[in-house]
Amino acid sequence: ANALVLENFVFQYLKRGKNLESPEDIRLISHELQNLTKNIEADILKETLVNKISKELGVSKEALVALKKSAPKANAQLVEEPSRAKTDKSFLLFIYIYSNFKDLITEKGALNFVINSKEEVLASVKKVINSILDGSTEHTELALYTEAEMLNLKLSEDDALQEFQRVSDEIQLKYDKNFLNEMKKLAKDKKLSFERKENLQKTLNLSDNISSQEEELIKLLNDYA
Repeated sequence: ANALVLENFVFQYLKRGKNLESPEDIRLISHELQNLTKNIEADILKETLVNKISKELGVSKEALVALKKSAPKANAQLVEEPSRAKTDKSFLLFIYIYSNFKDLITEKGALNFVINSKEEVLASVKKVINSILDGSTEHTELALYTEAEMLNLKLSEDDALQEFQRVSDEIQLKYDKNFLNEMKKLAKDKKLSFERKENLQKTLNLSDNISSQEEELIKLLNDYA
């Protein structure tokens, strides 16, 4: 009985004010769900709760927490990448959208950053993107790519482009030292779209540790009329 009460409470808490058709709101639900479950020590209880919430919300477990690991292909050995990329949901979404909508994407800022980055944490993402760009099949044997494809999101072209912009900004906020200054300049000059401004605010508000530079950007975004 107590378990049912807990599941119902978590279900109502997670879906409050959310649009379950919105990838951004699904991302927020995922963030909140992981915060709620990270202190549950028993894996079976955690898995049961996640499965229940996934069913109640009508959202795949992979889209919520990307817990499911990829199964090896027959006669092929998936290459494991020893980096944070496998657990960074922004990398998974970045790869998924680029892989499925690359012909529509005209915004190359984050792509160029990833391709030219020397950051070790981005190495496996870079490997996947370069393989796709080159028309190679190498990326199909990489675990990171397989995990990204398991998201299997139903996105319209417009949603995909908007999500790609959002997740690109999220990645650059984390790893591109020049990006904050670029965004502060755009915010000062009122050159950010409403959607981009809103998404930047949401991303920054989800950050655990806010730097002084990020605080400056938050203030500029909050003052943005």
